[in-house]
Parts: sequence; structure tokens; C-alpha cells
Amino acid sequence: MKTIIDSISKRLLQAIQQDARISNQDLADKIGISPSPCLQRRKRLEDLGIITGYDARIDLSRLTTHVEVIAEITLNNNKATDEKRFREYIETIPEIVSCHGVTGNVDYFAMFCAPSVQHYLAVVDQMIETLGIIETVTSHVVYGTTKPYRGFPLDLLLKD
Repeated sequence: MKTIIDSISKRLLQAIQQDARISNQDLADKIGISPSPCLQRRKRLEDLGIITGYDARIDLSRLTTHVEVIAEITLNNNKATDEKRFREYIETIPEIVSCHGVTGNVDYFAMFCAPSVQHYLAVVDQMIETLGIIETVTSHVVYGTTKPYRGFPLDLLLKD
């Protein structure tokens, strides 16, 4: 079921997508309501599962050498049991930082983050061997990010 929100809640969501650390007072000022109702709205959006967490953006290149890889993964077949096994298995792999089921010639796009290409390859080899249901993995090493994720385009998606 879709939750309908008003323009104030939409502005609240836009503001915290840009700065999740914004104080309640600054958030209230930014969206044009007093602090108490602002806090209540934020709590309600959390309780409804619309706000699912708060993350920090980390520049890994300032901390360590690493490799990011986008992998196209195709399973041998599309049996529901194999799909379930795959989804459960990838939850146990810390190197997979996100994974999306997609349409087209592949089944999944997975984003890996590993200390090295060799480490990434070992993880993929282990995944293929353990599951026995992966037909192909096509790897694309990321050499730069042109546009990082900055939040969803709520103005386009939520009409007032």
C-alpha cells in the first residue's frame, strides 16, 4: 500500500536526503513548521517505514585502496528456489554493498567493494562454487563516479 504524504513531509524528506544530520530546529526552519510538529512528522515517517535509516557518505579513497566492481550476474535458470537461495546468500557477503534484480539479459546487477581485484575474484569464485546456480558473471571495474547517489528525485515522483 502506498502512503500519501503532503508537501511538508515531502520537503522534510528532501531536506534529510541532503543532510541526514540536520538538527530538528534547522529542519523545522527549512520546511516552515515549528520544531515539535517537525519531530512528530519525522518520527511518523520512520514508524511508517518510509525513512528506513540514516547513512554517512564515506570517501574510501581517503582511507584505503580498494576496487569497486559492478557485476552482471545471470543464474542458470529462474526457479523461485534458486532466486531465493541467491538472495539469501548475497546477504552474507559483505563485499556486495548493493544488488538489484533487473529485467533483460541478466538477472542481477551487484555492486562489490573489495580491497583488490584478486579479492573480488576470490569472492566471485566462491559464490559460483558455493551456489552452483550462477551461469555468468560479467565484471565492470569502476574507475570513477560521474554522479554519486544524492537521493531520490522526490519532486518528480511525488506530486502535490
